[in-house]
Amino acid sequence: MLDFFSNVIFTIGNRAVNIAQLIWMIMFLISWVIVFRLFSTDGIKELYEKYDVNKKQQKKLKWVLGLLLCLTSLILLSWLFKIDGELTTINEKAITVVHLIKALCVLQAARLIDWTISNIFIRSYYSNRKKLKEQRKAKRAEPKDEIEDERGTSTLVQYIVYIVVFIFLLRSFNLDYTFFNYPVGGKPIPFNITKILQAILIIMVAKFIISILTQIILYGVYRNRDIDEGSQYALNQLLKYVIYVTAIIMALHTLGINMTLVLGGAAALLVGIGLGLQQTFNDFISGIVLLFERTISVGDVISVNGKYGTVHKIGLRSSIVETRDHVTLVVPNSKLVNDSVNNLSHFTPIVRFSVSVGVAYGSDTQLVKKLLMEAAHNVPRVLTRPVPFIRFSNFGDSALDFEVLFFTRDHLLDEDIKSNIRFEIDRLFRENNIAIPFPQRDIWIRKNES
Repeated sequence: MLDFFSNVIFTIGNRAVNIAQLIWMIMFLISWVIVFRLFSTDGIKELYEKYDVNKKQQKKLKWVLGLLLCLTSLILLSWLFKIDGELTTINEKAITVVHLIKALCVLQAARLIDWTISNIFIRSYYSNRKKLKEQRKAKRAEPKDEIEDERGTSTLVQYIVYIVVFIFLLRSFNLDYTFFNYPVGGKPIPFNITKILQAILIIMVAKFIISILTQIILYGVYRNRDIDEGSQYALNQLLKYVIYVTAIIMALHTLGINMTLVLGGAAALLVGIGLGLQQTFNDFISGIVLLFERTISVGDVISVNGKYGTVHKIGLRSSIVETRDHVTLVVPNSKLVNDSVNNLSHFTPIVRFSVSVGVAYGSDTQLVKKLLMEAAHNVPRVLTRPVPFIRFSNFGDSALDFEVLFFTRDHLLDEDIKSNIRFEIDRLFRENNIAIPFPQRDIWIRKNES
């Protein structure tokens, strides 16, 4: 049987073609035609429509796939017919035509992988996430942010794929230039281009893993379990710190740096630095405490230096708070941990406020109570549950003192709400002839008789 496949059918130049080689060629050509036919069927068109692939990307895919098939055909031909030719020699290594074709083939395969991940997986994910937001009528991000996230992830994939290809080509063509050798443990370790690219690749992969975890995997968990924004931010930040620190250690190890010596030296150095930068380290540790304890989270409304604002970011050293006047405050984390901070939205988003008013002695207090309740209910941002209530607080020097106590979720608009309630009180009091007295004093003049 083996002798049958070894029978020579025809000769091309000095190359004999047997039955086995001919069968391989026919099978490959059939596969080549089948793959190309697949891209003209209704199924592939439906795939394009499903993932919203534009005409430009469709042409790019056909071009990449066609060139990849042509290059693999050339590699198969050179293997079947033992055809190859030396082009040059680099660092005592012969570079042949097949080497060049394989390099081009790897590059096209990288382009195909890049196209598939960017146009199928990443676009599919962001498209589904957008639809879910619309269906749930949730608070959705701006479309520009969605597009920037998608482009950023696609660009990151491109960097990773092409760095891997570049490392492969450097090694294949023996172009890995060594800058210098440095001794480690009595043995010279080369510091070359490949090691630098590998270190960069580790950082890129770490960033990609963070993107996948925070934007795809954990995003679904947050949505299904209805986890608040502050918890999401805290968990994402802790995850980033752990992954980036691990990636940096791995990158330094890839460069040949002895991490045992580095960590030992860093420990000794930190003792000396810590004495001079105590406040910075205090802020750093406070930032970690905030992320773990979550006494203050992103989105909380807090009072800092007598000013109310929303926490927009909790960093390792400081936090960003935007006041109701749209002024950005950079607050050291140690101040948020060690000082007494008013957090209006830590346990519940509902906060109680009050408005004080005085009426003249002799006024109908039941009518006053009714009018004050009406004033509170007339203001839109005042909650009906819990119900506002009126407190008769004191018999003042010149007035009967009342308080309107109301609840609202709009913490930063409390002064506007109070102002609207006062306008309503003034209007209702005028309509019902309820007087708001001004301070009065009785003066007794005693004449000294002498």
